[in-house]
Amino acid sequence: MKRFTDALLKGLEYSLAHTKEAAEILERNVDATNPTAAAAELELMAGYVTPGGSGTALGTLNSARVARSIAILERAGALRQGMTPEQIIDFDLVPKA
Repeated sequence: MKRFTDALLKGLEYSLAHTKEAAEILERNVDATNPTAAAAELELMAGYVTPGGSGTALGTLNSARVARSIAILERAGALRQGMTPEQIIDFDLVPKA
């Protein structure tokens, strides 16, 4: 599992550093892809998942960070009210922030 997670995070890191290339690869493999939108989504996502934007290392989670995400989803009506980070994430399975 660790090797898979490490490879996944390495791919995410590369995609965030090379958004246009990642969007072009996605377009080659997923017919409905809009490469401009895909690159823009990666650029926006970087602010939430990279050390410069999130304050934690790529791929790490902590309860406070998950709680902030839950609050955003609750306000958007995408998640029922009252969820806790521990109901969503098993923190024993994720890299420590």
